[in-house]
Amino acid sequence: MLKWSSFSLTVVLSTFLFGIIPASNALAAMVLTDSNFNSTPAGSQPSGFTISEAGGTVRVGAVPSSSNRSVFLNDSSTTATVNLKKSFATQTGKVDAEFKFMQSTLRNNTKVFRLLSGTSAGISIETINGNISYRNPDNTYVTLQSGYVANTWYSIRIVADPSADKADVYVNGLKIASDVAFYTAVSSIDGYESYTPNSTAGSHYLDDILVKDVTTGIPSGALVVSASGGAGVYTTVKAAIDAIPANNTTPRTIYVKNGTYTEKITFPANKPYITLIGESAAGTILTYTDTASSAGGTTNSSSVFVLGNDFTAENITFRNTAGPTAGQAVALFVAGDRAAFYNVRILGNQDTLYTKAGRHYYRDSYIEGTVDYIFGSATAVFESCEIKSLGNGFVTAASTDQTTAYGYVFINSSLTRSGSLDDTVYLGRPWRPYASVTYLYSYMNTHIIPAGWNNWGDPANESTARFAEYGSTGPGVSTTGRVTWSEQLSASQAAGINTQSVLAGIDGWDPAH
Repeated sequence: MLKWSSFSLTVVLSTFLFGIIPASNALAAMVLTDSNFNSTPAGSQPSGFTISEAGGTVRVGAVPSSSNRSVFLNDSSTTATVNLKKSFATQTGKVDAEFKFMQSTLRNNTKVFRLLSGTSAGISIETINGNISYRNPDNTYVTLQSGYVANTWYSIRIVADPSADKADVYVNGLKIASDVAFYTAVSSIDGYESYTPNSTAGSHYLDDILVKDVTTGIPSGALVVSASGGAGVYTTVKAAIDAIPANNTTPRTIYVKNGTYTEKITFPANKPYITLIGESAAGTILTYTDTASSAGGTTNSSSVFVLGNDFTAENITFRNTAGPTAGQAVALFVAGDRAAFYNVRILGNQDTLYTKAGRHYYRDSYIEGTVDYIFGSATAVFESCEIKSLGNGFVTAASTDQTTAYGYVFINSSLTRSGSLDDTVYLGRPWRPYASVTYLYSYMNTHIIPAGWNNWGDPANESTARFAEYGSTGPGVSTTGRVTWSEQLSASQAAGINTQSVLAGIDGWDPAH
């Protein structure tokens, strides 16, 4: 049964009518190039690229949808290729490159994505033997995605360090390869390319190509926090927040050096436009130990509260250490609109992440827990994230309002588990009757119960909850074992669901680009 048609564009926009605001903070990293192809007419060559069409064509296509386009490299030649190439400012430091890849017909020897130094390929991601693989300097391969599936989008991320000729590679938010050697040793990176096989016909799609530098310095003008103190720095995050004036209209950055900060932190509603940057995701930890019992309620148990609009966090950990038997113990509570989290870790057990209200975006991040560990009524996209179950339970407990088109949307993410948890975890259950959760193009491990979804002990929820899936892979995927009241979307339905369509609202918010 199709449950999406009753939600008109008017409802979607009115849901997010928070007013037009100044542009929110940019990431600390500098964007070197960003291509989503949506502004280029279908059938046209993408602008800003060097293109070779010796074996066929390179054209923008209306895939997966007319509003969410991609570039299609298509050749019919067994001797020539088609090639897409883009240059950017020379980088001698780390580069973070992400893109999405899909083939309608599986073809080996496709050079899916290569990071370049001049004409030399420092990194080469290729299709080989039915897999998506990383090419080693000795021409052997590291398998990144075994047995990739036709007509399935994969999100691939490369963090490359030319100073060490080493790289980390992620697929759907899960790190697959660590410190792998460059295919060719280079001292810098200044571009990328993609091309089809030269020994057979072949074609593939690329989308959402985003390349950034990996900034390691402290941003100019930032309020600096260091647990060890020092001249001109704050020793607590709370002190840095207190230094920002109420009702500020100027974006402010708080930079937190590595360390463990045991404090209960609130980013107030009257202090918007704050960017929080950690020195490193694993080394900068904001932590507290509170529970619903000790704090007087689930909300009060939160280690960190984000109440202001236009909040951004990057390279930092939010943690609640109450433990697996403590009951509800929230690590991060978010109620502000236009909240974006990049490369963060959110650690806890029951009720780890409380998405209370607003629109949220989580990218390249890690979230762990046991029971209902992503819950609330916000509209949130989780893109290229690892979602890890530490025990039996439920990944989500959405409480989406009836008039809100989308609750949680997981795109190109990986659902993983700790230890042996086969058939012990549900994708979600409805905290409120109209809960909305969608999984697209994501990997699901063996811990996901074949039924997939739970009605929270109330059969009436089965006629109202909006639970849907499309294009996912892995042993936890089941198109026949799922409860009958969930939905397997069609390709055309899934094509219209993406970060931009879910989060845009009336102000056109696009945290992915």
